[in-house]
Amino acid sequence: MKKFLLVLISVLSLIVFSGCKDDPAEKKPTATQTTPPSKQEEKTINQEVSFYYPDDAVMYLCPETLTVSTRETEFLETIVHTLINGPVSEELNPSISGKVNVLSATLEDNICTVDLSEEFAKHNTGGSTKETMAVYSIVNTLCGIDGIEKVKINIGGNENPDFGGHFDLSEPLLPDLSIIEPGQNN
Repeated sequence: MKKFLLVLISVLSLIVFSGCKDDPAEKKPTATQTTPPSKQEEKTINQEVSFYYPDDAVMYLCPETLTVSTRETEFLETIVHTLINGPVSEELNPSISGKVNVLSATLEDNICTVDLSEEFAKHNTGGSTKETMAVYSIVNTLCGIDGIEKVKINIGGNENPDFGGHFDLSEPLLPDLSIIEPGQNN
């Protein structure tokens, strides 16, 4: 019976003392879950933007100011889509022909990179004026947004696209204020 009590006391002692011991190996870190914001919780931007479209004579680009309201993550793509859809004013002309799709629009180091579908090259080449209006309507519009200094245009994922021979689209472009109608520079 003494052996039994001795074993019982030993077992109870082990249980009591092991429960008091703080073993870091037994502690498991707890993971916190982060749930991506729902589309309703995502920040919305409401911003006035000057879109540049060719005038009646297709000699200059003229600004048309519109308020863009969209989710923050879609802001740049929405700007380019709006530009592609053409002006509201009947006094201005669309700058981009054809059914051009925006594949992506991103901003990094003050350079906005826009990737357009191949329809951009198919329907917007064929003379320096047409190409200038198409390219600089995009560049001047996007460079009017805070934080954008240059625009890189890719076509169909190609970073060095062939675009009619009047423009080298392999490098980011600065805005060209000389083709904005005099007195219209915003």
